[in-house]
Amino acid sequence: MSWHELPAARMPSFVGARVWLDPKTFDPAANIPDRIIYAVHRDGYIDGATRDGRFILEPTDYVYIDVPEPPTVSTEPGDQYLLIEVDQ
Repeated sequence: MSWHELPAARMPSFVGARVWLDPKTFDPAANIPDRIIYAVHRDGYIDGATRDGRFILEPTDYVYIDVPEPPTVSTEPGDQYLLIEVDQ
C-alpha cells in the first residue's frame, strides 16, 4: 500500500480504503488512519463518514488515501472504483 494525495472529490471512488483527512497531521507511525465508510457528493460538498465520525469537505480539499501497490485502482480523475469485495 502507498499513500496518494488526492482531492476529496475522489473519495467516493475509494470507499473502504484507509484515509488521512488532514494531510498536515500525517504521521502513520504515531496514529492510526481512518477508514472511509461512505462518501458522496452532496450540495457541492463531499459528505461522508469514517469509523471515527462524519465529515464534510470541499471537493478541492486534499486528503491522503492508501492505495494498493502495485496500484490496482487508477488514481486518475474520472475513474470509479470500490475497494470492497462482493460475493457473487
